[in-house]
Amino acid sequence: MSNSTSTQLKWLNSNHGAIEWRLVGPNIRNRFDSNVTPERLEDYVRDRTALMQECSLQALMDETLILKVTDLSALTFETIHPNLVGIEVQDLQSFFSTHSILEKMTNDFKALQSACEQELKNREADSGSSF
Repeated sequence: MSNSTSTQLKWLNSNHGAIEWRLVGPNIRNRFDSNVTPERLEDYVRDRTALMQECSLQALMDETLILKVTDLSALTFETIHPNLVGIEVQDLQSFFSTHSILEKMTNDFKALQSACEQELKNREADSGSSF
């Protein structure tokens, strides 16, 4: 086995400071979206996996999407960036580990779960008010 680093991983490492990672979840404040009914919000608060299935992780450079992780548990991703095409899952995992991307994502995920809980409380309070 070779210990050489792929060109894609080298590129990610050399540009990591310019890459912004965003966890993108459901638009929980849109009461008309079928993914954010009160029942779904309850699921998201109770079950991390249910919420994780609705989220993606996006890598942006100069506000341009360069890589999108579409399945957070299986680390399935897509990219058309010329410096990232052909990157292997192991390289992405190595990059995430080296630069604490998973820790940031975990913190963002917890914040999103809390936001789901707060939105659920807001909806319950609104349904009890009279107009």
